[in-house]
Amino acid sequence: MNYQEILSHFTYDDSTDIRNRAAVAEAGDYRENRDIINEIVLWKMNRRPQVTEELIDAIFSLKEIKTPLQVLMDEKTERVVEKLLQTKGMQLPMASTVLHFYYPEIFPIIDQRAYRELYAMDYPKTMTKIPMLTELYLKYIKDCWEYQQEKCPEIAFSQIDKILYQLDKEKGNKVILTHGNGPQVGQISLAMEYASNGSVGTPSMPFAECGSMSEGYIGYHIEQSIMNELNKRDIDKSIVTLITEVLVDKNDGCFKNPTKPIGMFYTKEEASVIESEKGYIFKEDAGRGYRRVVPSPIPKKILNDKVIKKLVEDDVIVICAGGGGVPVIMEDNLLKGVDAVIDKDKSASLLAKEVDADVLLILTAVDKVYLNYNKENMTELDTITVEEARKYISDNEFAPGSMLPKIEACISFVENRNKTAIITSLECASDALEHKNGTVIKGGK
Repeated sequence: MNYQEILSHFTYDDSTDIRNRAAVAEAGDYRENRDIINEIVLWKMNRRPQVTEELIDAIFSLKEIKTPLQVLMDEKTERVVEKLLQTKGMQLPMASTVLHFYYPEIFPIIDQRAYRELYAMDYPKTMTKIPMLTELYLKYIKDCWEYQQEKCPEIAFSQIDKILYQLDKEKGNKVILTHGNGPQVGQISLAMEYASNGSVGTPSMPFAECGSMSEGYIGYHIEQSIMNELNKRDIDKSIVTLITEVLVDKNDGCFKNPTKPIGMFYTKEEASVIESEKGYIFKEDAGRGYRRVVPSPIPKKILNDKVIKKLVEDDVIVICAGGGGVPVIMEDNLLKGVDAVIDKDKSASLLAKEVDADVLLILTAVDKVYLNYNKENMTELDTITVEEARKYISDNEFAPGSMLPKIEACISFVENRNKTAIITSLECASDALEHKNGTVIKGGK
């Protein structure tokens, strides 16, 4: 594992200014040190502890300790940790943070993420007795030291808590991936059309089958890429691609007026022959010829949602609903595939609702949503409400075949729910999840 790379992913604000002040603070300067400790606590917990001169003196009594092993062997360490824990408003994570800011080379921060990564269990929040917490922290220092020496000796001990934090963070999100399939399903459909029009008599392939083929092979590529990245980072996590059936309404109005063009271009005469032979519907497309058109119905139900949710609960990365999923209708209590294309953003929104996701993250070609896109008065949007999004839609701010369905999908997900939807680029995805980039569409009741 490249621990230097893992460390580079750490983006949490480490308050360098406070650290620099702590590094040069004098033992007898009680006012300065009281301000420093208050700022450390506010940085982490947004509260103010009762900092006494006695506590400051105790912290500076550790000045001569230079290594983590000396920390464990020096009796003063235990007394100082206990003194911090006796301070009103100071729990162990906060106490360790204060010590880390003053002595980063010997005291690691203990928190939920770092603890979970080190011990493969949650931090014991119910533990409240000071002697037990002190013992817990001393063991944590020892185990952090051994971890650093064994796994990443090239990384300074002062960075070990960041390494543990980031490793847990990268493991911690439960992820469901969906994707588009426009070029790929068109390619498959075109190949099947060529084959069926040839001399060997190959039967034509229904469009639903073409969609499921694309879902499978795109999922294969995504799955392999993610697995390679997980292996590179030494992260033990399973991943699976799931062909996903999506129920649509057979009475959806789009079936009477299909508009979604697919496949190759034909002359009017060629299109007429195919229409009579296969019952396809063709429409003229932008003066370039005639293309087959299929319906684009609204998704009603992700039929694999319970399986998807169970896999996610078992910490499996799931790739599903690719290309919007395979559209099916119900006839005589039986499922039947239909020649149609479901909008991928609508399916992703529906899936996110059905599995009760916390965040819907839609990745596109731009880092944010813009008003007056590609114009001189182009304006980026950071955070918008559902009401604002609807107003922008009514003002025709978003292109119908581009940003509009993404905005509509976000509205559908967050409306009347305390959830968040984000639109950004792949490159900015990580920052966007921490609200450092992207456009956030906020919901709420």
